[in-house]
Amino acid sequence: AGTPLGRRKAVQVIPVHHFRTRLVTFDLASLTLDAPQSQFEEWGVRWAPDGGRTSVLRRVPGAGGGGQVWLVERDGTARQLTRDTAVDHGPAQWSADGRYLAFHRIALEAAGVPAEVVLWDTAGDTLIGSPLTGRSPSWLP
Repeated sequence: AGTPLGRRKAVQVIPVHHFRTRLVTFDLASLTLDAPQSQFEEWGVRWAPDGGRTSVLRRVPGAGGGGQVWLVERDGTARQLTRDTAVDHGPAQWSADGRYLAFHRIALEAAGVPAEVVLWDTAGDTLIGSPLTGRSPSWLP
């Protein structure tokens, strides 16, 4: 999967080990791959509707805790949205206008407790709780 970045194309690469995703850039003119080393395990990459940024789940390899939601801009700058390592987050789904992310979160130590569905407002940089439980929320077209 990929999205256009001018003369370059960002691509998800799934390595054989760990089944984790890496985000790399393929230059269409020179046919070269830019794959900077990442200090994270990355998975659940989701492109914003405008193709300008992605949401991704990240965790430091070997560290305890669940995946945290990050935003990665087209220029590669990244911003961590969630910071609760006692919680595992599901892959975020973008709203059609690219403003909101919907994802689930579940406490790692709370056996039998259902996952909570939450929204992240990227414009206001705020988490919006909801009374809904479940996993893998998606937006209706």
